[in-house]
Amino acid sequence: MTTQALSHRARSRRRLAVTIRAPGLARLMTFAPLCLLGMIGWSALLELSPSATPWAMTASATAAGAALLAVGERSAVAVRRGAVGVVALVLIVAALLSCGVPPELLGPRRWGDLATGLADGLRAVPGIASPYRGDDLWVRSTVLLGGALLAGLATLQAFWPPRPGARRRSPVPAAMSLTMLYAIAVVEVPPERPFLSGAIFAVLLCAFLFADRVPAAQAGPAAACVVVATLLAAAVAPVIDVGRPWLDVARISEDVANTGTIGYSWDHEYGPLDWPREGRELLRVKAQASAYWKTQALDAFDGHAWQRAGDVAPFEPDGETDTGHPQWFQQIEVRVQGLRTKQFVTAGQALDVTGDRRRAVRVAGGTFVPERGILRRGVRYRASVYTPNPTDGELGRAGTDYPSNARLWLKVGIPDSQGRPRAGRPALRPAVSFAPFGSGQADTVTTGAGGLPGHDAPSAITGSGMERTYALARRLLARSDEPYEYVKAVLARVQRGATYTEKPALTQNPLDRFLFDSRRGYCQQFSGAMAVLLRMGGVPARVAVGFTPGLLDRRTGEYVVRDYDAHSWVEAYFPRLGWVTFDPTPAAAPPRDQSADVALARGARRGARGSPGDRLGDARSGGGAATATGSLLPAAGGALAAALAALGFVLARRHRRRVREDCAPELVELERALRICRRPVAVAVTLRDLEAPLGGTEGARGYLRAVASQRYGATGAAPTKAQRKALRHELARGLGRLGRVRAWWAVPPRLSRR
Repeated sequence: MTTQALSHRARSRRRLAVTIRAPGLARLMTFAPLCLLGMIGWSALLELSPSATPWAMTASATAAGAALLAVGERSAVAVRRGAVGVVALVLIVAALLSCGVPPELLGPRRWGDLATGLADGLRAVPGIASPYRGDDLWVRSTVLLGGALLAGLATLQAFWPPRPGARRRSPVPAAMSLTMLYAIAVVEVPPERPFLSGAIFAVLLCAFLFADRVPAAQAGPAAACVVVATLLAAAVAPVIDVGRPWLDVARISEDVANTGTIGYSWDHEYGPLDWPREGRELLRVKAQASAYWKTQALDAFDGHAWQRAGDVAPFEPDGETDTGHPQWFQQIEVRVQGLRTKQFVTAGQALDVTGDRRRAVRVAGGTFVPERGILRRGVRYRASVYTPNPTDGELGRAGTDYPSNARLWLKVGIPDSQGRPRAGRPALRPAVSFAPFGSGQADTVTTGAGGLPGHDAPSAITGSGMERTYALARRLLARSDEPYEYVKAVLARVQRGATYTEKPALTQNPLDRFLFDSRRGYCQQFSGAMAVLLRMGGVPARVAVGFTPGLLDRRTGEYVVRDYDAHSWVEAYFPRLGWVTFDPTPAAAPPRDQSADVALARGARRGARGSPGDRLGDARSGGGAATATGSLLPAAGGALAAALAALGFVLARRHRRRVREDCAPELVELERALRICRRPVAVAVTLRDLEAPLGGTEGARGYLRAVASQRYGATGAAPTKAQRKALRHELARGLGRLGRVRAWWAVPPRLSRR
């Protein structure tokens, strides 16, 4: 064979190689700008997004695509699979780093912390608004990571090496992922020039879909057609861009995914707690000082439970205000995020509500409601509130000069012997109206028809379900010389020996059983029992419901309130001061420490500066603009969750192998499980101390005892599978939909030992 023939054959092979690689190169060159445009749009979901993230992720995705193209279809199956695996791993690492995850968390020993942080961020995503203005590392990283993983998924879809002899993979799946990357971002945060941005996206999308399919001779006419169609669309778009959407995707996705709003029924029931506890953001409140954010006051106790019964008319004065303390008056600004409510959320005693298009109507208990409709996401308003924060000395000097209408908050219904409300209409049921503290007046027994001759409070209560509670109030009252002393005695008695649980037994006489028998309950039991005892001792009291202060976002100056901040507390009346907040619920009660617990507040007043909000610590919560819907971010969260599924499996297996050798492995596991399930404990807490919050079942108590036996007796058997399951159930309590997954990860069915 001649040299000329060999040269001709070599040139033919080169031309063949070029024709094989050219389509892949064209796809790569059109993929990069389309991915960059999507990542730039996605980064706008953060108010202050790192400018390097879109470029870093695009560069990583382009390099990964080039690596997959270099593998080629003629490589061995093992080589192609190995290349895809390596590229996928590199893309995940690049996504984590480009989205702000600290590099030290990528080491195998820190994978647990990494996954816990990402899970926290993922839980918070459905409740945040866009653009996110907060500085929570994990929320910011999780939002960016959703877009980065979509870009990585599109890379694998576009450049996955085909099987030998098979056709090139269609660009449509990758185009769909890139379209989702772009569309979610622009729906959440519209760009400044939406028509220009849309036109650029349309051109780049067409180029990506057809660049590797259109012959070179037809490239010019095809490009001209795309440009002309895009210009025509840009000219028509302003005409059809009406004020209301043709199809309200945000509302539909909100209704279907149930990520829009949460509503509450505030009347006390005392059964197992079923409030949503998913970390969803409900409110953002800007205030000079922190407070408990109140929705309404429960003004009536029917002998069984506290409820909003309207016993106090709206025109009745709510209470006095002390103008000698101007710092107790403030105006708060409230932004409704994920809450659906029939009441304006205010604080203390609301004096006025303005800013909403619906007129605010005053109701009893220092609260307001809209004249019509309910408040949903996006509502903004201002409220002038009075939130007294007196010292112990001021409370002690308040005296007993109660207003003439004080008996409105001193009425207690008389139940039957089993603690059930008596039959008949509520207004006609017997009740005791106790005399104000130190007034020297007599208690009166009333029904809707007036007094009952021949009956006094002791004889009317004897034989009822409130007999023990009344006797306790008499004993505490006999040892108190002034109202504040009695309030402190009641607070101490309610808390003494009581433990917090979100699954108390449902009984016919819940508050009496809580005070004298079970001593187990959550905020409703604690606040309800304290308010009843205060009324029986002549101190006007009511139960307030709403939310604890939340966490302060120091960057925006707003308190971020989430669904696990829902709470119930007590308001007691003091002459010249007005209604003062007391919180008898234990400070360490899950799901969050009660940051404005009254004991801490009193200590702060004696020698501290500032308000309870100063003790909230650095904020880890997010922020957002009022115009955002936050409705499509769950789609991004879903993509992130799917992409992390395989990583979660690896982490779970890795976690089971991480056991220290210097102590009992179950003890190490328990310590880690408490941290993963957001139940950190103090250094001095013992295994016996943990039986109160975690020993809700015999199996969970058995687990703790088995660990103690192994740790200190060195002879006990390891916890059984049933005990591990019981502990897992207790840890998952109150953690929302992901609670079971988190608890399973923390305490898997079996403990692997090294």
